[in-house]
Amino acid sequence: MIATRLFSSIICAGVCLVLGPVTAAAQFGIDHEARGCFLVDRFPVVEASIGAAGRLKTAKVYFRAEQFVDFYWVEMQVIEGSFVGVLPKPSADTGRIFYYIEAIDLEFYGVRDAGHDSEVRSNCETPDDAAYVPGDDPGIIVGATSATGPAVPPGFQAAGIAGFMSAAGIGSGVGGGVGAGTAVLVGASVAGAVGGAVVVVNGRSEPSPEAPDRG
Repeated sequence: MIATRLFSSIICAGVCLVLGPVTAAAQFGIDHEARGCFLVDRFPVVEASIGAAGRLKTAKVYFRAEQFVDFYWVEMQVIEGSFVGVLPKPSADTGRIFYYIEAIDLEFYGVRDAGHDSEVRSNCETPDDAAYVPGDDPGIIVGATSATGPAVPPGFQAAGIAGFMSAAGIGSGVGGGVGAGTAVLVGASVAGAVGGAVVVVNGRSEPSPEAPDRG
């Protein structure tokens, strides 16, 4: 149902400064049930429940094919109370997809989950149509974390990718679906939200990995 709708649609002084990001981030944990298998040649749907949704600036799925080191991202949308991100179709030569979910709040604190490793196969033991977007044109906007990243994520197909956001925050169109202008608007609102964010992973604070090196 979600996939179908998406398609159609100062007492402690310095101590407080150190613990602030952890305290704020702990208020919006990420609850995601990973799928062990994705079908090749279909658009995978990643769904999660994220607490304190009203305080979030953005939520994204970071992903890559196993044979490549650079992550790409797609922004998650709220559909029927859940956060949903649609990934491009994996290529036939991709055997696994690595991905994780990250959420950034209005104060630029964030959390990301531990990450997931899903097989890509021509058939899965427990196929679920809700895990994929139907049709051929979901209008996906992808973003790169590497300055040299191509517009189409390596290990994935160009079909269904409508726009691209470079690591420097420059948007462009890639194919059909939403046009380049929409890609710029959607991507720009996200790209400016994550630079310098503090992200909590397993209780530890560290810089957001997608923030580009601005010199």
